[in-house]
Amino acid sequence: MKTSTILAGMTMLIVVSQASFANQPNDTKRPDMAALATQLQLDEGKTQQLETIMQNFREERKRLHSSKQKSREDMRSMRKQHREQLLTVLDHKQLYQLEEYMQQFRPKGKSHKKSD
Repeated sequence: MKTSTILAGMTMLIVVSQASFANQPNDTKRPDMAALATQLQLDEGKTQQLETIMQNFREERKRLHSSKQKSREDMRSMRKQHREQLLTVLDHKQLYQLEEYMQQFRPKGKSHKKSD
């Protein structure tokens, strides 16, 4: 009985998270960090840390994409490191919410698998 109650609660959390992120306008190529910080209930310090981590990730990803020696392993390693950095600022629930939110900013037409 407890397991079904927990699962029902988790399902409700997912639905509520998706619904609140779905209300965010998606007319830009970058996430709305103010809305994201509000949704994740981050204070100013954690919001700044999150912005820095995400900016560093964008720059590193851009560098790897422009490098002629990029490899899948390099990309996996970079994504894993990015996730570990995010977990220094966010808890697991917030990380899940962030990942759900960021789905809308992925390029359309390509299938992206989650790794690590």
